[in-house]
Amino acid sequence: MIYITQINNTTHQKFNAYHPSSKNANNQAILKDLDVNMRGVFFGDSNLDYKTAKEFNLDFIFISGVSEWKNPSGNFVEQSEDFNKLLKK
Repeated sequence: MIYITQINNTTHQKFNAYHPSSKNANNQAILKDLDVNMRGVFFGDSNLDYKTAKEFNLDFIFISGVSEWKNPSGNFVEQSEDFNKLLKK
């Protein structure tokens, strides 16, 4: 898991490998290290990813390319088939 923060116009990147039993627990482990006032974005391809993002008040970008989520719906900030197409926008 990589998360990026920007503090005082300086970008900080941190890599953490979390392997808890659920995505919810994974997010809790990551977010405990962050300022509660910071905004974040969650990239995911499932309804569980979307629900987890909403639980933590994170924006959600739906990556559809290999998703098994049938008829995805929600308040997505963005939707893309894959990361490469998203980065080309």
